[in-house]
Amino acid sequence: RNVRIAFLDDDRKLRISAKHIQDDAAIYIDGRRVHGQVECEHGRLPYCSGEVAIVELDSAPAGGLHFLQIQNPQGLFSNDMMFFHEDLASMPSAGNRNLLSSGGEFNRVRFDRHNWNFVNVNDILSRTNELWSGGEVHIRLNRASSTRWHAQISHAVPLVGGQTYTLCYDAKSDQLSGDETRPIRAYLDTNMDNWQNVSGGQFEDDLTSSYQQFKHTFTIAETDLRGRVAFDLAQSANDVQMDNIGLYEGTECGNPAKQPGMFPGVP
Repeated sequence: RNVRIAFLDDDRKLRISAKHIQDDAAIYIDGRRVHGQVECEHGRLPYCSGEVAIVELDSAPAGGLHFLQIQNPQGLFSNDMMFFHEDLASMPSAGNRNLLSSGGEFNRVRFDRHNWNFVNVNDILSRTNELWSGGEVHIRLNRASSTRWHAQISHAVPLVGGQTYTLCYDAKSDQLSGDETRPIRAYLDTNMDNWQNVSGGQFEDDLTSSYQQFKHTFTIAETDLRGRVAFDLAQSANDVQMDNIGLYEGTECGNPAKQPGMFPGVP
């Protein structure tokens, strides 16, 4: 979080450090080709004075975190570069669409670690390379810990102040018997900005041996484009299986596999 990240200005321009960019370079945002141009702030491509370039987009993406790549004509791609767009007015109304950009069904390659993060302190988790498989997330634990976040999964998500959200997910533990239950904890926080809770508390849920749907509704006080959804799992050594994880605007659960489009009209 101490890295200086570029912000898209009101003229749809990004000021970035760059070199070796050629004329007619292509611009990609979040993996999709978009219309725009790259020029030197001072000088002429490919020799920008001070190695400072300006990326100007024909149209702005939705507000939030995005990733920029530049490709020289018939050349290689640059590394991904993070940037933010704080135009909250342009953020699409999600309705019943999942605000978690990866979706929550865990049934395609893009639901792998590219979007979800996990914490595994002192090898509490077992076989972490198998977390995202079989159409769900299956968290296997070697032992419990009194520090519940020592086994954790999380996903970044932008949040708008004053908006009501509903967090929904299915979960179970197949190592239980009879009336036995297994606790987990779900919440939203400010991520690495001191992990301050923004969901009005932490939601404690008790799992059984059968899948249940859990639903929590709350209102966010302040806008945070770098928030996250988190699940703490170290309370018990019993395994946890989760599926259909989604965050939705409003008070109802929606479709976990349906995400808002970032660039309407751009193929």
